[in-house]
Amino acid sequence: VRALIGTFASSNPLQFNRQDGAGYRFVAEKVLQIDAVNPQVAARLLGSFRSFKALESKRRALAEAALKSVSDSPRISRDVGEIVLRMLES
Repeated sequence: VRALIGTFASSNPLQFNRQDGAGYRFVAEKVLQIDAVNPQVAARLLGSFRSFKALESKRRALAEAALKSVSDSPRISRDVGEIVLRMLES
């Protein structure tokens, strides 16, 4: 999972950073799915968003919305919660 989704997010910037935000939403959805099974892997996948604040404003807003969808989920693990909170606060 980490090899496939992590590689998509880190090595395919054209699709991960799509103008419509589909790449961000895809990874956020997968993080939530994986979090139920393996919180450590899910938290590590969030690393692909670490430089989202350096994006131009439209993409930054879409990436932030994807991160907020993760943080607003009622059943996120402590691992994922800590990472996503740090990203949104910094």
